[in-house]
Amino acid sequence: DRAKIGIPAGFTVDAASVQATTSAAETCVVATWVADGELISNGKINLERAGGAGERLCPGGTLTVVFSATSPAAEGSYEWKPELLRGEDTTAEIFEFVGPVPTVRVDGTPPTVGITGGPGNPSNSSSATFTFAVNETAALVCTLDGRAITPCGSPKQLAGLSDGPHTFLVAATDPAGNTGQAS
Repeated sequence: DRAKIGIPAGFTVDAASVQATTSAAETCVVATWVADGELISNGKINLERAGGAGERLCPGGTLTVVFSATSPAAEGSYEWKPELLRGEDTTAEIFEFVGPVPTVRVDGTPPTVGITGGPGNPSNSSSATFTFAVNETAALVCTLDGRAITPCGSPKQLAGLSDGPHTFLVAATDPAGNTGQAS
């Protein structure tokens, strides 16, 4: 009949963005849930079923809550603690949440990329092999002399190089979208 989602310290939820719906299950129908009193209070998003008996969350159904939030500046992992309640009791959590507690990772630091090996400078070879490393899980891309950027991995082998200076660049983008590069 009611749901609450604990907002981690430092996060700000945009109340206008909160949308909650239940899926159909057993005798229950798809329904939109509304604010339970004040939508955001006491560090929680507070929701309740809109009305009719068929609009409650039935066994096998899901409650999906979508919203926008601004994270704190401090990097780290933050848990959003859900509660599901039935009836008029305002404190008894009747349903057990199954699965991992929803967690958000705040990451504003770009990955560190380093080229760990390459050809001598100068070199009289028309080929080159570069090795590089990144300090966290990231997608890697490479470019030579500002040409097309392509996904790559270490080692990266280049052939058919013309005489003269060349610039090799490798960049890494982590799952949070932060990009770091080395040349």
